[in-house]
Amino acid sequence: MTYYWRQDSFIELKLVIEELDSFPNWADYARYCELKEKGLRKQALSILREFIQQMLTRPLKERIEFVNWLEETRIRYSDGIGLTPVPLYEQLIKPTLELWIEAEPKNPLPYRWQNTIESVNKAIELDPNDQTLRKILFRNRL
Repeated sequence: MTYYWRQDSFIELKLVIEELDSFPNWADYARYCELKEKGLRKQALSILREFIQQMLTRPLKERIEFVNWLEETRIRYSDGIGLTPVPLYEQLIKPTLELWIEAEPKNPLPYRWQNTIESVNKAIELDPNDQTLRKILFRNRL
């Protein structure tokens, strides 16, 4: 087997694509990942825009499920695979987290996923025993 630059990232991306088979409502996101894995950036971003528009019409609970899955997935992998490009973060993830905090202000998860100093402190305040948050903090300090 020939080794090439970022090979591990593409192996991880393939694993994420396989995992996405379990989520038919996110088929366009899976397609985005597939196109990205093939190096078809322009087509991938086009599909991603469609996915974002589709998700924005879904109930908040479904958007939260996606954001939570995505953030947990980013922790499991190195995230050199670019699971959260800027348009996805700005147009779907960030607004979903803000609405989630409004709906559940005592839930530490949306604060954890915002990943700012203030939000991390709030998440720690709400759940000082959050092991995932500890991993995030440890990873960010290295």
